[in-house]
Amino acid sequence: MAVKKNARRFHKLTDRHVEAMFDFSEDAEPTFAWDSKVHGLRLRVGKHKATWTFFREHRRRGKRSTTHRRLGYWSPIPGEGMTVAAARKAAESLSGQIAGGHIETGKRHSLTFSDAFDDYCQYLLKKATAAQKEPLWHRVVTGLGKLYLKPQWDGWSLAEISREPKAVQEWHEDVSKRAGAITGNKVAKILRAAYRYAGRLRRDLPPELPTSGVVMNPEEPREAGMTDAQHRKWADAWHKIESPSRRAYHLLACLTGQRPGELARLKVADVDFAERRFTIRKAKASNNIVVPISPPIEVALRMALRAHGESEWLFPARAGGHIRRFDSDGLPLWGNGLRHNYKNIAVTMKPAVEEILTEFLQGHAPKGVSRKYVSMMILARSDALHEAQERISERIVGLLRIKL
Repeated sequence: MAVKKNARRFHKLTDRHVEAMFDFSEDAEPTFAWDSKVHGLRLRVGKHKATWTFFREHRRRGKRSTTHRRLGYWSPIPGEGMTVAAARKAAESLSGQIAGGHIETGKRHSLTFSDAFDDYCQYLLKKATAAQKEPLWHRVVTGLGKLYLKPQWDGWSLAEISREPKAVQEWHEDVSKRAGAITGNKVAKILRAAYRYAGRLRRDLPPELPTSGVVMNPEEPREAGMTDAQHRKWADAWHKIESPSRRAYHLLACLTGQRPGELARLKVADVDFAERRFTIRKAKASNNIVVPISPPIEVALRMALRAHGESEWLFPARAGGHIRRFDSDGLPLWGNGLRHNYKNIAVTMKPAVEEILTEFLQGHAPKGVSRKYVSMMILARSDALHEAQERISERIVGLLRIKL
């Protein structure tokens, strides 16, 4: 009786047996040998190489399914490749997973990086919309994805990326060389965040993060502060700003050290002159920041009120809503630079403002301190915060040499 060409031939494989098969493999078509000791272990012997694979049929949710994995290569060179014993160990591990019901999703049903990344971007957009914030981080992630993430990982599944930490490490190093250390770290963190977000619903993903082998580049915090001469140049440029609203916005940013986007979203209803404070709602950590009003800050706020018209926003945009452009307007320092300058002035004053007071004034929560405790501290030390704010404002106005 003739034996079918593709019939399974079982052998009690040994390294010597495999070597003999490899030496005499002159056929154009590959030959297959199944191991009789470990069910599912198969050796494919081609003209140039021999490959260990694992193949097992099973049923999943009542449907026929298969698991097919490439385990490694056999090499005739001692010390290289995968021996028979190593192949059996890898195959037995997969058999144990299948027996325990932990069947890895096949490539056809696996979650691709592109789909996972798009889902993560939609999550960021919905999160910003629900908080009534400008989706700035969503735009950054989308842009970096087009430039550095999708060109590299499009066509890969998340499971494949997780199993290739070396490839992720080399990609991070390549992006760092081409776009800078900070950008390299950002794209690695985005890849990690997208993987974690996908893992909320996909229990079949490997627990190991794709970025487990990435060593983040060191980043030095940028502390931007102005000298006395630079403060005077800033004041000269500030006087030349034509828009009263934008002039008030930059002055308020200089005097309070708040985040530019959060300050732009300030509403008229959130300014309380009677209590000498204004409130920035839904800030970076989804909390409210209460900022004490000093006399110079009051001047800046009233300057904005005179220019805001009928809008609910203190700094309205011509097209509606609040301003979204945080350009320099000709200033030598603006945006987050003024935030760093505020902190620099507070810590270099004589005597310096207490660090915890500066943290509260800028809307920070010191590490290890809960938001509830921060709120209690702000109320308990309200007088101290007002005093510190007035000292900082007085120092800034003195350095600018402007009359308010």
